[in-house]
Amino acid sequence: MLVSLLITLLAQNSGKLGGFFGREIQAWFLSQLARHEPSLAESIHSSERIKPYTVSSLIKPQTFSRVADNPNNEYWLRITTLTESIGTVLLEKMAPRLPSTLRLQSEELKITGWTTKGLWTGQTTYNEIMEQTNASSSLSRIRLRFASPTAFRSQQINNPFPLPDYVWKSLFWKWILFAPDTLQINPKWPEFAANCITVTEFDIHSEKINLRGNKGILFGGCVGDATYHLLPEKECGEFSSFWHNAEQVLKLLAEFSMFSGVGHHTTMGLGQTLWIK
Repeated sequence: MLVSLLITLLAQNSGKLGGFFGREIQAWFLSQLARHEPSLAESIHSSERIKPYTVSSLIKPQTFSRVADNPNNEYWLRITTLTESIGTVLLEKMAPRLPSTLRLQSEELKITGWTTKGLWTGQTTYNEIMEQTNASSSLSRIRLRFASPTAFRSQQINNPFPLPDYVWKSLFWKWILFAPDTLQINPKWPEFAANCITVTEFDIHSEKINLRGNKGILFGGCVGDATYHLLPEKECGEFSSFWHNAEQVLKLLAEFSMFSGVGHHTTMGLGQTLWIK
C-alpha cells in the first residue's frame, strides 16, 4: 500500500519556527509508530535497508515552502509509506489516534486534523499505479518538482543537481525494493536513464539546511522544477531495444515519486517530490 498522509497543525503562540525539522519529525513519527506497533517500529529502525517511509519537515500550507515566519500560524507535515504493513498502521491506528499536540523547539503546535485527499496526498497500490500509467496518454517529457532540498550520494560526494542518472536511478531502486515481483522493472533501466533521458528545462536553486540540529551539519540540496525528456529511439544507441517501454516506466516512476521521495535522507524531510502534470 502506498499512502501519502497530510497532518495539519496550528501554532498556539507566535507561529515563528526557524530551521529544518525533518529529523525531529522523523523521531516523532517513529515514536508514534512504536506506540501502536512496537515490533514493526523496531524492525524498521534497526534495519540498514532503505526505509519504507518518508516524512517532511514542517511546511507552509499550499506553497509547500520551508518554514520561516508564518503569520497564519498554520502548518503541514506529510508522511508517506511504501509497504502494506506500515501503511495499514498509519491509516488504521496512528492517524485516528494522533496526539493533540506536537512540540518543536519551544513551540507547541496543535494537531488539528489529517487527510489523504488533496494536494500532495493520496492512497493507492503498486498495481493501481501500473494500470493508471499504462492507460494514460503518450508523453515524452516529465516535469518534477523538488519541494525540499534534494541531493544524491555519488562516490562519497553529495551532488545537489538532479541529473537524470541520479533521479531515475533513485526511483528505480525504491520501486525494485518495495513493489511486487510481478511488477518489476528491467534491471537495465538505470543505464538506460543515464544514456537516454536528458534535462531540457530547469528552474532550481540550491539551499543549505542544518540537518542534525545542534551538531551543526549543513547539508546542501536543490529546490525547484526540472523537466526530463526521453530522447528519440535513434539516439539511444545500444539501449534502443528498451526504448519502446521506456515512456511507461518514466510515467510509472514519476507517479511513484510523490510516495517514495528522491535522493537520500528522505526519512528526514529531504527529497519531497511531485510530478507536475
